[in-house]
This record gives sequence, structure tokens and C-alpha cells, in this order.
Amino acid sequence: MTMSALSPTIDEQNLWLPPKRMARYQLIKLGGGLIMITIFVGWLVLQWSNLSMRWFALTLLTITTWVVVMTCINDRLRSRGRQLSIDSNHMVLTKPNEQIDITLSDVAYAQWREDDMQTAGLWLFDRSDQELAHLDLEFLGDQDEARSFLRWARQRTDFSFEVRWPVT
Repeated sequence: MTMSALSPTIDEQNLWLPPKRMARYQLIKLGGGLIMITIFVGWLVLQWSNLSMRWFALTLLTITTWVVVMTCINDRLRSRGRQLSIDSNHMVLTKPNEQIDITLSDVAYAQWREDDMQTAGLWLFDRSDQELAHLDLEFLGDQDEARSFLRWARQRTDFSFEVRWPVT
């Protein structure tokens, strides 16, 4: 594991969530929100004479707008200065003020933890149980996102390692 200066020249197809795909994801999220808002506005117009339905439709409009806008803002804040890149045998973990290069053949296993906010996320360990990297909740928000990342990473490399998930 080495730390080096931030590298602006990473092939975008090897990025976990490249800026173009993030923008497309957010446009799709906004489009879905606009469809829901349109449905609620139509319902509001049709049910205008019923005061309780009017309040219910306005509440749904407000909640939908709030959720869509806040999730887009949170996604942008979460991804700012952070990126995961994988090529044939290396993973580059870029954080706001450091870059960690991990040789994938050094990874013996990964473990998902949800103890508290400081330790939550995917941890990578070598054969001597030394920590190689911690992909915190700013990289991978939950287990589903971690599973998607691991599936994406395995498509780009021929190396596989054990992942230990919490027993539920």
C-alpha cells in the first residue's frame, strides 16, 4: 500500500462512479421525482374540492420534492473528492487529501462492519490481518452498494477474495 499525489489521469471506465454516470444517475432520479410530482399535482387538481385530499396531496408533493433534492445534494457532497478506481491488479482509493494504491493480490479478505459511524463500511485486510484500506460510508453507503461495487470490481479483475458479511 502506497500513498501518492492525487492523479487526475484515471481511465473513466475503471472508476466506480465516474462523473458522467453520477450526472446521469441524478438526472434519472430527478426525472422520477418529476413524474411523481406531476402525478401528485394532477391528483391535487382533481381533488381540489376535498380539503383533506388537498392537504394530503400537498404533503406528498412536499415530501417528494424534499427527498429528491436532499438525496441529490447528499450524493454530490458524499462523492466530492472521493473515487474508487480498479484496473487489472490495483485499486486506487482517492480521498479528499490522500490517495491509496492497493495491490489486489495482497487482499486476503474483506469485511463489512456496521459497529458505529467511524468503523462502518468495507474493510480490506491482508493475510496477516493488517488493515489495507477502509471504504467508509462516504464510498459505499450500505451493504447493497458494497455488493454492487464488489460485483463491478470482479468484472474488471480476475482476482477474487472472501467477503465476510455480518450475520443477520
